[in-house]
Amino acid sequence: MGERDSPDDDRTDGPVDDGTGDPMRGFAPSVGRRVLKAVRVPGTLLLLGVVLLFVGPVPGLAAFLVIGAGLATFVVGMTALAGA
Repeated sequence: MGERDSPDDDRTDGPVDDGTGDPMRGFAPSVGRRVLKAVRVPGTLLLLGVVLLFVGPVPGLAAFLVIGAGLATFVVGMTALAGA
């Protein structure tokens, strides 16, 4: 008869991957990853506003989108950078 597997044999030797292909380092993701993940949505709105500013039918509304999304991107990015 062969050896029986115990539940402890299912452990991994190293830190578990979070699905991104990078090994985990500590308990929190890196600072760059936190900031990029935090500014994904407001940054997209900022880029959309810049495009609409030049080619959109109502440049005034696009300007408000650029200002608002720019401020939101800055605030969210700095908050993620500080780790709060």
